[in-house]
Amino acid sequence: MTDGRKTNDAEIALCRSGIYEALTLGFRPPTEETVRRLISNEQNSMFAELVSIIDENLMEDVSDLAVEVDADLVDKLESKYYNLFGHSARSSVPPYETEYGDKNLFQQPHQLADISGFLTAFGLELNVAKHERIDHVACELEFMCFLTRKEAYAIQNKKSAMLKETLKAERSFLKDHFARFTPTFSHLCIKEDPGGFYGNLGRLLRNFVQFECDKFNLKSGSEKLHLRSSVEVDECYDCEFSGDVKELAGEGNTMEQF
Repeated sequence: MTDGRKTNDAEIALCRSGIYEALTLGFRPPTEETVRRLISNEQNSMFAELVSIIDENLMEDVSDLAVEVDADLVDKLESKYYNLFGHSARSSVPPYETEYGDKNLFQQPHQLADISGFLTAFGLELNVAKHERIDHVACELEFMCFLTRKEAYAIQNKKSAMLKETLKAERSFLKDHFARFTPTFSHLCIKEDPGGFYGNLGRLLRNFVQFECDKFNLKSGSEKLHLRSSVEVDECYDCEFSGDVKELAGEGNTMEQF
């Protein structure tokens, strides 16, 4: 911390949640909010200060997201976003977990059901109207954002049972899902957009996922997972916080604007 005070566990959890929140925004289709919160100098500097609380090595990754802002930036980002991530699973950089690492076509519904089970266990709802799959990287980032915010809430309110179950879920979800495919996803972002916003965002994601794996004594996934054959799932999902989750996320949230 800049004031020399030792950072407590709740503050660290909130910082981690803030990073997950920023990455969620970054891997959604770009808007003016993307530019304001991740790219503009003032907000980018605040974001860099946030990440320095847990790992100063991440500051450079955040700073690299800042570019000169102009009136056409959102349009430029949108063009690059859809060029990389596409309108379907079979883009140059598939943003869906179940496109990575298993040739067994019957494995995909099982993985989707398992992800859904994680969310349902914590009172989360799925918004099918948004036509996005539940295994989209932004959806999984949002779930981890929620879990880390819940971790901070449990610490602040001395809810030991809640804390234990939340940490268990974080570790399990990282191991079985998020940290399994994001190293390859990040590698593809860096490869396909070297020096660009999404390449730099991919590098931040890769390094932050490694930080999270180290925290839980986990081995992150390979950067060289193969991609599944070109078969898509008909049902598409997007994750949305339930009323209970919104209440938890809002309580004690000091990282809203990074």
